[in-house]
Amino acid sequence: MLLVEHLRENVAMARLELLSALRAEGVQCTWAFLGPFTLLRCQSDPLPAVGRLGMSKRAAEVEYAGPPGNAPDLAKGRAFLVSSSVLPRGDRRRLAARVAEAQSGEPSFSSPELLLKAVLVGEILLLGRVVWERESFAHREPHRRPFRTPVSMKPKYARLLVNLSAVPRGGRLLDPFCGAGSILIEAALMGIEAHGSDRDPRMVEGARENLEALGLKASLEVTDVGEVEGEYDGIATDAPYGRSSSTGGEPLRSLMRRAFATFHRVLRPGGRAAVALGDESLLALSDPLVELYRVHQRVHGSLERTYSVLARLG
Repeated sequence: MLLVEHLRENVAMARLELLSALRAEGVQCTWAFLGPFTLLRCQSDPLPAVGRLGMSKRAAEVEYAGPPGNAPDLAKGRAFLVSSSVLPRGDRRRLAARVAEAQSGEPSFSSPELLLKAVLVGEILLLGRVVWERESFAHREPHRRPFRTPVSMKPKYARLLVNLSAVPRGGRLLDPFCGAGSILIEAALMGIEAHGSDRDPRMVEGARENLEALGLKASLEVTDVGEVEGEYDGIATDAPYGRSSSTGGEPLRSLMRRAFATFHRVLRPGGRAAVALGDESLLALSDPLVELYRVHQRVHGSLERTYSVLARLG
């Protein structure tokens, strides 16, 4: 069993991302949601899917599930560190100390050879070795790119959208509002064939510059969303916010009506479009695409972003 620990900021988004990544990698699993954790039992190795995630922080291979008093020695003489959680709430330090007492190695905060994850769910302890930790995205944050815009998407949210589209490695993904290239960067890093377009030539050149700075490539084109051609396994995009500068002066509802029509035209049957929107009411224009999921992100104050997953069924 694999225990995936999600970022606490939006567990619903993280769960949906995980299930979408498993679908993209063709991994069949059963799962149980345990607060900010998801417990997986899979028919094949889930780590390639878990390694794609942006909204989760680590995963542990569960080697023990039972009473806390019978916790096994997993360290076997190695330096170790215990990360602990108690659900729904409780004394994490006490749990960590109890698990540490069962280990034959020495605890080490500075240079552990082994990181253990202990989660107490009621009276059952789940204990395992951490086998994946999410890399730092700090070097890819928008303010560190050579070309920056005020509305550039953070890497973890761009990666979330790519995963929600469920495009497999080697598949073709389109971002028709590519802006500075946040989504294209994450898709390319995940081994996906990334295609981006924007009606603004400055954005397309900026996206190219940002990709090249990371040694990445994507197919880029200056074109209106209504003129996009090709066939794609999925779409991931952060839709314009509605300012005239981002829509070319076109009313946002008119632009998105045309965009959704393009999504249906260029998606392969069964393909998914993951779209971030500032105005949830725009989803009423998405017919004949079928909405599969919808989650919300609190940005600040009363401002929300809506993440919707739409599918072309035929």
